[in-house]
Amino acid sequence: MNRRDYIRRFLVVALLAICAVLLVLILFYEKLSSPTDVIENVVMEADVELKTFNYTETVDGAPHWTLTGESAAHDFNQDQTHITQVRMQLYDQKDLGDVVLTAREGMALLSEQQVAVDGDVVIQSGNGYTVKTDHATYFGNRSQAGVIESQVPVQIRSEQLQLNGVGLVFDIGARTMQMNSDVSAVFYPQSTEGK
Repeated sequence: MNRRDYIRRFLVVALLAICAVLLVLILFYEKLSSPTDVIENVVMEADVELKTFNYTETVDGAPHWTLTGESAAHDFNQDQTHITQVRMQLYDQKDLGDVVLTAREGMALLSEQQVAVDGDVVIQSGNGYTVKTDHATYFGNRSQAGVIESQVPVQIRSEQLQLNGVGLVFDIGARTMQMNSDVSAVFYPQSTEGK
């Protein structure tokens, strides 16, 4: 057998092998998932973790509130996001100014505009009021600008007034704060700032 016949036979075998592979691919093409389907299935079943988190809720194209955190983990099955080092800013609340809520951690149900926070919760208004508690929940779908509620001990402080009590309903849109029980107050006739 000469070299030329050997090359011819090799090329024929290679050509038949390529044809066989193409035939198998054509026959089984319908059974293979499209890449888009595979990616969508993976994304829908995956939990997502972010190193930094920033979400802005808008009303008529203008920012209504922003929720940020050092890290966040979203659970698609529960449709909730766990956030650490929470900071929530409610923009332009008229005479209250911007209202800023901070906490160690929180759980957000963004589809329901609900954010529950825990640990060193501080709520500050632009006009000098500070609310401190261990747990609070923001309900964005209640009232005009939302409602912040707490069922645990709360302290409200301004330049000349300190209120302590258990439970709070802070209707941001109506600009009302209601403490539920065990309320005590201390009035400072002179400013306590800087003391």
